[in-house]
Amino acid sequence: MPKKILLPIDGSDHARKAAALAGDLAEKYDAELILLHVIQSHEIGEQERHMAEVEHVAESRPESFPWVANVPAELAKVMNTAQTAHHDQDVLRFLSEKIVHDTGEVLESHGAKPTRVLFKNGRPAERILETAKEESVDTIVMGSRGLSDLKGMVSGSVSHKVSQLADCTCITVK
Repeated sequence: MPKKILLPIDGSDHARKAAALAGDLAEKYDAELILLHVIQSHEIGEQERHMAEVEHVAESRPESFPWVANVPAELAKVMNTAQTAHHDQDVLRFLSEKIVHDTGEVLESHGAKPTRVLFKNGRPAERILETAKEESVDTIVMGSRGLSDLKGMVSGSVSHKVSQLADCTCITVK
């Protein structure tokens, strides 16, 4: 029975399905649920820039999320360490807030709320494994395929690396 679940999220369809399962598990077993979003600092592409313009990213900042009050403050702390241009930071921040908000809605629809939301910079597999140890989680629930590119297919997916190296139970969701 899981007591402490780590849910890495990236906004992919598989991550949303993983959130639904993690929400069900957390609700059924009264388990603590920790969300983790790993931000990979990178140059923003044309499609992301266009979305930022359409959404007026510079002006849009949710003050708080009803299910976790400190999301914007924690995200701002991580984003301040990112090695990106100011506009790119705004886009990454917007996308991160949207991913967390959307995941929160999935969890709520399954009767669960996260106890905490964590943001980290770096390589996703490394940060997920690091967080699992730091938080002493007994279960990681994650999507089998995220928003990766061809490099991920060639070098192996994040979920595969995590499931091979984690010291706890890993549930990979398709």
